[in-house]
Amino acid sequence: SKKNLLKQEQLLTNIQKELYDSFQDTLRDLKTKAIQIASYDIKDLSIKQPFLAWAELGFQKSHIKINRYFQSQDWKGAIFSAYFDSFISRLQQKKLHEGTVEVFRLKQDVHSTVELLSFCFFLKNNGYLVVVDPVFVFPFFKQYKSERTSLIGLDGLVLAHSQPSYVGSSLAKSSLFQKGILQALHESLKKQGKGEFYSLDQNLVFSVFNQIDNFPLVLVIEIILSPSYKKTQFQKTWIIFFLLIMMGFLLTYVLIKRLFFINKPKVNLEPAKVPTVKILGHSKSILESSISDFHVVKEHRKSELLVKEDQRVNLFEKEATGLKDIVRITKRMTEVAADFTKSPCLFFYYREEIQAAILKWDAGFQDGHSPAAMSFPVKRI
Repeated sequence: SKKNLLKQEQLLTNIQKELYDSFQDTLRDLKTKAIQIASYDIKDLSIKQPFLAWAELGFQKSHIKINRYFQSQDWKGAIFSAYFDSFISRLQQKKLHEGTVEVFRLKQDVHSTVELLSFCFFLKNNGYLVVVDPVFVFPFFKQYKSERTSLIGLDGLVLAHSQPSYVGSSLAKSSLFQKGILQALHESLKKQGKGEFYSLDQNLVFSVFNQIDNFPLVLVIEIILSPSYKKTQFQKTWIIFFLLIMMGFLLTYVLIKRLFFINKPKVNLEPAKVPTVKILGHSKSILESSISDFHVVKEHRKSELLVKEDQRVNLFEKEATGLKDIVRITKRMTEVAADFTKSPCLFFYYREEIQAAILKWDAGFQDGHSPAAMSFPVKRI
């Protein structure tokens, strides 16, 4: 229901704020630890620190250089220095100042989809660069069970997730990313959004998401919608589909009828040599007079019929606008269709679980002659 969906939206919004605050707290903690390491003489950072690698940056005539670095033995033999040129080249292109934080993504293994994060913290005269495993340094994602939380890149790659098996997967082809996240990043000034989408496992979810500051990272919170909700949405879609078909049928019927009256060929009924009668000094053909009267009556009735049809269409449009209950709309639509066609009319709705169309409404039948129940199978292709 809409009320339940609003509660879920509020819950996800609260979780979104909690995760954002936790992310910022972790970022401040990483910066503090990065600065503290500068005063230590450590050869292996894995014992006391969460870093896979650490480097001290210096500035020399507006150029950035690496003063020193340490590499954790936990990094499985990866060569941190191999990334220096890439990091420095990308940093040189940015306007750096005190307090600036830059984020880069890198791979521990070129054959793996799992990626690491590198944070660069800039102070007044120097800076620090650290490499971390997002799954390890952001453990708060795992504390949620019913709700799914994740940290993803701007290309849809999952960097951290409340369900660890999803780390390294990609949201890029999901409607959540294509119609939700990408659209929000390009069109929304706040770089955030919400809505119902299909996630990476094709589950229908309600999700809220936002880009974290100006980092190439997006915070995603989603909750899987229940099967009953999906069935309700599907039934609504079918009802709306049938409504559109019936409205199209009615409008086509009115249009064809009007065109028929307008374009109907005129038959020449002028009589030849018929008796005339003199009434009060005027001569007039009896047949001519009768035909003339017939045309007048016919045109009058046609005009009345068109007016009534216009009135019926306008009345139904006003009623449909005022009706919010789709059940009442379909019932009224059936009644209007029967009134227009002057014949019985049936309205069926589709039940997915039994794959059959069930009679919902009928109109136009004489008392006691309406069908008690009807159905027919509908096989989905």
